[in-house]
Amino acid sequence: MWVVVDIIFELLLELLLQVIGEALVDIGVQRVRSPPDGTRPMLAALGWAVFGAVAGGASGWLVPHRVTSWTFAPIWSLVVAPLVIGAALHGFGVWRRRRGHTTSQLATFYGGAVCAFGYGLARHLMLAQ
Repeated sequence: MWVVVDIIFELLLELLLQVIGEALVDIGVQRVRSPPDGTRPMLAALGWAVFGAVAGGASGWLVPHRVTSWTFAPIWSLVVAPLVIGAALHGFGVWRRRRGHTTSQLATFYGGAVCAFGYGLARHLMLAQ
């Protein structure tokens, strides 16, 4: 019973930290430069994937072991987490735009999902050895 609770807690904590981190990055991007005009969403998605991969690589370097012992953790971080994080950042973007703020492409479903996927993939590849 406690093993299941522990796994659920670890997964929710991982999701929460990624959503908060990516939301703070979106706010920081807006402080540094003006938002993209949205005419090149594929280029923006590639940029966010690279950013996620760099962050995942740094995370793998700083914490060079798996955080969870759950056998389905790689599937979680490569499939489920990007979908959940993409949805959360889409909601964050809608919330910010309703209040008159500008957002980057990270505050969209595909921006958040692709960044989280890059993070998870880089971390998975670093720790798969």
